[in-house]
Amino acid sequence: MNPCILLTLAALSSAVAAQLPEPREPVTPRLLPQQGVAHAAPKPASDLPQRRSGARPDARIRHLPDHVLVDRPEAHGPLWLMGHDWKGCVDGLGFTFVPFFGADAPRNFPVRIELTQTSVGGEPLALSPGEPVAGATVVRTDRGALTEVLDLGLRQVEQSFVFATLPNRGAVAVELSFTGGLTGRAIDGGIELGNEHGTVTYHHAVATDAVGASTPLTIDWNGTSAHIEIPASFVVRATLPLVLDPVIQTNLGIASTETNLQTMADIATLQSPDLSCVIWRNQFSAGDQDVFATLLDTNLTDIIGSPVHIDYTFESWVHAAVAGNFQSAEFLVVSQVDVGTTSSIRGRLIDQTGVLGPKIDIERAGTGGSLPGNNFRPDVGGDPHSGIDAYFTVVYEHETAVGNHDIHYRQINQDGTLRLVPPLVLANTSTNESNPSISKSDDRQMHYVAWQRTWPTAPFDEDVHAARIDWNGTIRTPDTTIAGSVNNEFSPSASSRVQVEGTYYSMIAYLSDVSGTDDDVYLRLVDDSLMVRKTLNLSAAEDQLSAGFDQKDPDIDSDGTRFAITYSEPYGGTADEETKVSTVAYDPILDALRIQDNRAGLGLSVSDEVRPRICSFNSGGMVFRSDYVVADVNLGDNDVEVYEYGGYASGSSFTYFASECGTLSISPSGTTTIGGTMTITVGNGALSGTLFGYPGIVPINALGCNCTVGVWDAQILANPLTWTIPLNPGVVGLTLSVQGWTLAGTQCLGNMFDLSDTVDIHIR
Repeated sequence: MNPCILLTLAALSSAVAAQLPEPREPVTPRLLPQQGVAHAAPKPASDLPQRRSGARPDARIRHLPDHVLVDRPEAHGPLWLMGHDWKGCVDGLGFTFVPFFGADAPRNFPVRIELTQTSVGGEPLALSPGEPVAGATVVRTDRGALTEVLDLGLRQVEQSFVFATLPNRGAVAVELSFTGGLTGRAIDGGIELGNEHGTVTYHHAVATDAVGASTPLTIDWNGTSAHIEIPASFVVRATLPLVLDPVIQTNLGIASTETNLQTMADIATLQSPDLSCVIWRNQFSAGDQDVFATLLDTNLTDIIGSPVHIDYTFESWVHAAVAGNFQSAEFLVVSQVDVGTTSSIRGRLIDQTGVLGPKIDIERAGTGGSLPGNNFRPDVGGDPHSGIDAYFTVVYEHETAVGNHDIHYRQINQDGTLRLVPPLVLANTSTNESNPSISKSDDRQMHYVAWQRTWPTAPFDEDVHAARIDWNGTIRTPDTTIAGSVNNEFSPSASSRVQVEGTYYSMIAYLSDVSGTDDDVYLRLVDDSLMVRKTLNLSAAEDQLSAGFDQKDPDIDSDGTRFAITYSEPYGGTADEETKVSTVAYDPILDALRIQDNRAGLGLSVSDEVRPRICSFNSGGMVFRSDYVVADVNLGDNDVEVYEYGGYASGSSFTYFASECGTLSISPSGTTTIGGTMTITVGNGALSGTLFGYPGIVPINALGCNCTVGVWDAQILANPLTWTIPLNPGVVGLTLSVQGWTLAGTQCLGNMFDLSDTVDIHIR
């Protein structure tokens, strides 16, 4: 450094040392930046994750597709189709049309339509099974003598029978069977099939030739089948190919106008690129739940534009969850799948562009070494590791006997194949184990799993248990009691790990029925041996008034340093469920859990926001991130909502203390949350530097100065000053100060030295 600068700074330091510091606010010296440590350049402030809260979500997910969905979820299986008020499947023999009769309909009412006979001039034509081939809006099935075509619309399906050749020029007739349980009757122009929930019309039959000549046709109904005939007078003049063309519609004037209900959202993240996968359940009828998904970018903008169909078959996907795998840049969606009285666990992969893989049998009796019996309520954890040995881990309930469920788990490879065959047992007792939850991420090493145990005898007490699973499926810490009081403890959620001063911890969130009428969110901090280190009644600690409300559906994740917990509670304790989120940290110095953001309101509309789910971006990759995404369902608007949550309390990151002596500028940028990077830039370039320390007021009246140093116990550092806030929850709430100095000044030390205003840095 220039000797002149050293001399001037020494004089300044002596002047400062001669004054008694007068701190503007109490400070607790815990941490000072270390000179000479290299830090990464900060992102621009506009690119940094910001905490948002309030009644407006950052994204609303449109649940209706903007085009007809076409899917073949199983190799060599039928094609599945879905519009706005219908869905169905087509195979080599016919078409099954399922009208949407409202989410309140007790079940689906499918109509199976099969071509049973066709003739020309009374001469039967041979029909053969075909293979449906899908285009963007058309499905074609070659039946030998003709081609069956489905033109797909969001509100109707136009069924066509195309005759490319004819053996003669007589009348062309088709016979169609209709099965499925709806009562049929003839109407003007066609057939109506229906019940008390709604109707399906099969009508508007038209014959058209290759040059556009057409004639309307009559659809004759005999109670079980339809007869449609193109008269010979039209056939003899027709230019081939000849098309017979009826239309299938759900009758919106009679069917329920209730839209598909959206429920049970979940969310997971990936880094590089930053993506969030949001899934939700779509209720087609009371007995048929479909699952959809979409992908959001770092700005929570939908990159697909229309929902991805995880499943809309006749299976009912009733309890779904999602997690991400960094290495393969994929998400795995898993669900309990009900078909009749059988419940299994199935899944599907979705890649970073929205492309789906085939269905995966994760635990389904008779497949992949699966065990006999039903399976329920899965959850899935992902892996942020960059390697081929990064797996998905799925936990679920397995029914070993009536009224007795155990907790099992399996791992899924990145290509969707089963890794652990047969499945492994995590909890196997004579009591009932249910509601398993696995951490969103294994933090490159370890998953935590929590579940509830119900004792079979009065008072039927519910407790929370947990276990620890290695990244490769090895059980590291077996079944351990986490909460076992006389109160009912239930609805657990397990977080990803944090590291605080070299020790790893996880947090188990759950509900406790503290008074018989009031459910509170409790937190238990556990170490790697699953020893409970700290317990906190979060509801009571946050707000004594809301502690008397019923909190519901807690969900928890971590950013590797702190924990964020989301839950819902009724506004005023009586109605209107709202989504809240809090950040909690373990402070090893105080040996206490500290609430560092208290009840931030996300969903605050006049409608119910229910069952929120949270995932940190830290769970989706190898780079530290402090921001989260939260998804819930707004029942009033029937929308899936997504919020960005920065993981820290609102308020200013930087404030100014007036201490300028001369005309020197100072400018802060970046974020001051732990793990974030901030930069302080002072004017006059290399002739300037920074003072970094605690807030103080030190007048300098010596050496021809009439200035104020706003930094106490200062270190002299470079310009610009770049500093990454340590991953230490104990520094949250600390205020530090930076002031600029220059040797190209106008005020002090012979008009050669200036000081800037002081920037106070508030660590969040």
